[in-house]
Amino acid sequence: MSKMRWQCEKDGCFNKKMRPKIEVFDDCFPGNIQMGDIDAIVEVNGHILIFDFKSYCGPLPVGQRIMFERITSLSDKIMVIAIHGNAETMECFAWMCIKNGVSTQWYQSSLDDIREKIKTWVTEVNPTWEMIIKQVLKDQLAMALGDKAALYPIRV
Repeated sequence: MSKMRWQCEKDGCFNKKMRPKIEVFDDCFPGNIQMGDIDAIVEVNGHILIFDFKSYCGPLPVGQRIMFERITSLSDKIMVIAIHGNAETMECFAWMCIKNGVSTQWYQSSLDDIREKIKTWVTEVNPTWEMIIKQVLKDQLAMALGDKAALYPIRV
């Protein structure tokens, strides 16, 4: 499980005690470039999903948007989901996606909607054997039919 093991009441403020003070590296980079953090990341079957929680539903900071667009341009196996919500209560209001270097608009959404989107992503990047076999059969049938494939809608 990915539950946080930190106990603020016993251990003190997590942000003060455990979050790296990345600003000490600010002068290592040219111009206004600064390090940022990623709220969560997961890898499934060679595909990467990055999560970034926002307390607002507006444009991402320019540098962060550029970084996410460039990261997702590296591979179609990398996607970023920004979620507008309350990190303390996990109430979610909207989400947006960055994939293949392109940002979507914000879409009104609940936590349950976002969970369903994540489950759909997992299914797409980690198909079951049944799904793979169906697709192979569909592709083989389409090849066998050739030009006539359009005349026969294939439902497997």
